Amino acid sequence: MASGKFYKIKIGDIWLTSTAGESGIQCFLSVIGANDFFTQIAGTIVETVGGRIVQSIPFTRDKDFEIKVSIMPAEIWDDLKALRETLLTEDESVEVVGTARPGNFNVQAKPRPDESFSFAEFDEKFIYDVSMKFYTV
Repeated sequence: MASGKFYKIKIGDIWLTSTAGESGIQCFLSVIGANDFFTQIAGTIVETVGGRIVQSIPFTRDKDFEIKVSIMPAEIWDDLKALRETLLTEDESVEVVGTARPGNFNVQAKPRPDESFSFAEFDEKFIYDVSMKFYTV
């Protein structure tokens, strides 16, 4: 299980930060399944005078992953819930971007319709132990 505590994540236009903007303080989070985004498969093989060139391409389709956030501002939770409802209603996907030392990823994903978003606790300002489950398309 890959866990990226310091991934900077953007879902659609929403950054998982204190302000929902790129410049906000990052939410403490982990991305379970991110290691699957680094799988490469052999693509086109090109024969050249100097030898064979094999182009590799990322294999990111049909991969389940989960973003777990320890503490999330309530406003961001509200924005993500609205986005989730739109994606499920319109059967659309969203771009999910992650940047961190283990490797960056950029995938198109849909929320899992059966168990996509959950949390453990909440108060006026924050939602705690958030889990968001997606699959790539």
